[in-house]
This record gives sequence, structure tokens and C-alpha cells, in this order.
Amino acid sequence: LQINPDGSQEKIVLEKQKQIRDFTISENKLYVLSEGLQVLDLLQTERLFTQLKEAGDSDQGASNLNSFGPYLYLVNRNKRNIYRYYYRNEQLSEPIGWLIDKQGISFEQINDLSVDGDLWLTTKTGQVMKFSKGEKVDFQIRGLNDLPNSPLYINTTEQLDRLAVLEKQKQRLLILTKDGQLINEIKSNELAGVSSLAFDLSGQKVFALSGSVIYEINL
Repeated sequence: LQINPDGSQEKIVLEKQKQIRDFTISENKLYVLSEGLQVLDLLQTERLFTQLKEAGDSDQGASNLNSFGPYLYLVNRNKRNIYRYYYRNEQLSEPIGWLIDKQGISFEQINDLSVDGDLWLTTKTGQVMKFSKGEKVDFQIRGLNDLPNSPLYINTTEQLDRLAVLEKQKQRLLILTKDGQLINEIKSNELAGVSSLAFDLSGQKVFALSGSVIYEINL
């Protein structure tokens, strides 16, 4: 479903799609990770997906897809790397292994991914990791007594100096600056069922998807 700010909805038909492992939107294009990669131009009235690449080594077993401008980032646990593609003029580049320094990364523990120019990974054990140009950058959460220790979900955008970090097990949403300082800790029983987060354009709200319900959280 494409849900607009006025509450109107549009169903996007996924013809002949197998199981969708992840999707991302960038520059008015919807990218889908399934058997390979597909793209849909959201500005076109005709809702047709185009196959960007057939299933191959770079996306086989991958489960996390995110984007930044014309770049697509894909976490492949089997290959122990993050692959980056460049999509422009209806052409997709060959995948490039983006990580330079893999030390200290347990690929089996990666839980979520967000890209804002830098790349952010969260783990099943409560870590938030920041990478810039393929190398890990020091990042620590500050101002929080009870640090995360269970799976985390993350969302951010280039325009905001904020991270939204969800810890479902503790039913809380952490709003952090990008240097790790706690801004706000929001606790609610409803957060236990949330599977996806998104900031609004102003950074003053977070939308949280839980089953068939979307919550609007005013910050």
C-alpha cells in the first residue's frame, strides 16, 4: 500500500512476485528485493515493475535493502559483505563489495540497516554501528542508563540529525542525535509489535507499523 498524508491509499500490485525480503524508496522509485531486484517508478501512472537484475551471488540469501540517492545497499550475510549498486538512466551497475573493514562485525547478528550518506547497522544484541566510506566509525549511545541488549530497528534520513532506534523487547523508542546523545526515550506497550519505522519530513514525527496499524508518534 502507498498511504498518502491525507489518508488516501493506493494498492500497488506485485505481479508474479515471489516472497519480498525487503524494499526501499529513493528518488521516487520503489526498489524490491525478491528473486533479484525490481524497480517501480512511483511517478508513472502505469504501475509496472522492471527487473533490474536476476537472482545472483550478490543478492542470494540477502535480507536487508536500503538506498541513498541513486545507490542501493544490500546486506549479504552469506558473503559477509554489504554490496552497493548504482542505478542511473535505467542501468544498474555491477555490485561492489562496500565494506573495507569487516573486523568486529558478526553478520549473523545484523538486524536492520539505514543509510543517510553514512551507513547504520543494528544488531540482535542491541548494538548500533556507524560506517563511513566502508569503514567503522566510533559510535556510543550516551545519556541512557539502560543500554539496549536485544534486537534493534533503525531509521534516519540525510536531512535530519536524528536516529530513531526501536527496541521491541523493552517496548521503547529511542531518539538519538547522530553523535549518540539521547534526546528522548518513549515507552509504550504498542511498540512491542512494531516491525518498521519512518521519520516524517520535519523530523517531528515517527510513523510505526504494527501489523495492519500505523501509529503516529509525536516527538
